[in-house]
Amino acid sequence: TNDRSIYDRARIIRDLGRRCKSDKTFSDKPFDFIYPAHNLRLNNILASLGVSQLKKIDKLIGKRQDIAKKYKMELTRVSQIKTFSHPKSQLISYQIFPILAEKRDELSNYLTKKGIGNRVYFESLANSYCYKKFKKPLPVTDQVSKKILAIPFFTNISNDQIKFIINEIKKFYKEN
Repeated sequence: TNDRSIYDRARIIRDLGRRCKSDKTFSDKPFDFIYPAHNLRLNNILASLGVSQLKKIDKLIGKRQDIAKKYKMELTRVSQIKTFSHPKSQLISYQIFPILAEKRDELSNYLTKKGIGNRVYFESLANSYCYKKFKKPLPVTDQVSKKILAIPFFTNISNDQIKFIINEIKKFYKEN
């Protein structure tokens, strides 16, 4: 298209109907959902990669679960942090590792200054543009969305990196 408004809308719709509240690709700003939509970005190369990853899915999920256990074991000792739990009967693959953090924004800034990536995820959808007209009081959602923070989580994260992240989180709360 040569119509910029159609182009902008199509880009948002192909990406879950969201746009970042910042122009930067890697931003500390949360997403805002503008239109109800889906993720429509899969291409043949990504589909091929996905099929090849299925051959080692049990190993990949196992590694991610081990990483999550390490985080949980140490972060449960920090009273200002809550981690999420789930029934043992559920298989969780951990796309991200979210925590509920007191002084979330201050912790996020501190981690960023220490070179530790983090991101605020999951603002209440009720605050997004396309859902505002349905606004109903959601006190639990609002409370959680003010505390949630995703800390570094990827399959090949090293034990040293995990220890560094945990130690910096502990240091932040000791100093604050």
